[in-house]
Amino acid sequence: MKNNEEKVHVRAYVKDDGTHVKEHYRGLPDAEYAQDDDFPNQMQDQMEKATKNSVNCAEKLSAILSKSKYIPNHNNLDYVIQELQTAHNSQSMVMKKILDRMVATKSQKEYSRLHNTYIRQRNFLKKSDVELRKILYWYEKGNQHEVQEATQEYTSIYKEEIQRYNNLHDYRRSLFSKQPNWQIILISNKFEQLEKTKNCHDANNLWKLSVQGLDSHSDYIKKNGKVISSVSDLPPKLKSFVTKKIKTQIYKSDCKGVYFHTNSSLSKEISHSAELKQYARKNIQALAAGNNINEGSVNFTSDNLHLALGHADIIDMHLDENNNLRAYVIDTYDFNEDDPDWRVNWAYNIQEHGLITNYYTITEISVPADIWTRI
Repeated sequence: MKNNEEKVHVRAYVKDDGTHVKEHYRGLPDAEYAQDDDFPNQMQDQMEKATKNSVNCAEKLSAILSKSKYIPNHNNLDYVIQELQTAHNSQSMVMKKILDRMVATKSQKEYSRLHNTYIRQRNFLKKSDVELRKILYWYEKGNQHEVQEATQEYTSIYKEEIQRYNNLHDYRRSLFSKQPNWQIILISNKFEQLEKTKNCHDANNLWKLSVQGLDSHSDYIKKNGKVISSVSDLPPKLKSFVTKKIKTQIYKSDCKGVYFHTNSSLSKEISHSAELKQYARKNIQALAAGNNINEGSVNFTSDNLHLALGHADIIDMHLDENNNLRAYVIDTYDFNEDDPDWRVNWAYNIQEHGLITNYYTITEISVPADIWTRI
């Protein structure tokens, strides 16, 4: 066993066979021997520690500088600057571990979890790298004001990420974890309430489909679309994209899905959403030139669309012969383990117990020319 400094915290999780593993500490294994379930948790814990250390160092530097209009003759100032550099570099070191593991792992589930962590953290590091260089440059020049501004900006970049980590430690995440059927009842009741109070009609019904199964005879399906029994039943332009998506999100080579037509409630709300309008505006020149826009994505923020779809892909956006704006919005109905929302963590727990159905959705979009041209 390695020494105490090399022990890592492992969060509680559920194995594929339904076995519950309590949170515990264990020695950090060599990458090639790390268990698939453990390694992403280890990297998340290491990244959290490194990120919080960086922010703490930046706040310490800011506190020292705020006491004077000029860079003070502080004995520990050089040391604090070095601490900040070291803490920042430790984030990059964890990123390298994650990248190496992504290349080596044969587990699609582990790869997806590590990839999500890597992409999210890479975006923060890109921004914070710029501010760190400013801090070091202006510190060398003796410009206290610029150092303070860069330090404050460095800290603010991580504000949401720190909140995300805090949310991951919310005690509510573990409530009823051993009673997933209770979690289903409580979540279902919440969705019913949201449909009544915030018009979350599609969000509520997509959850019901997940709990009850994809019933092609349900009123919601009959009014809004149809069930797709196999990906092989899709046209070629959708088949390859959906196949790849369910492999990386649901970890299956095939599964059922729901196809929503252009008159469905989901399609109509997407068509009128601010996010679709912004996406079309961004690509308006290419659309006007007759091009197809593929493999873009949007993050829906309205209550109904956020709960129903959240972050979804948009493919094959183009103008048809009547100049109508057409596209497909594609999403998988599944839940991620490391989502900071404790309610999503409940849904993940239910999912891991095999009590809900994961599926994909394809929503066909058609926006008349007299509407989309006013975007």
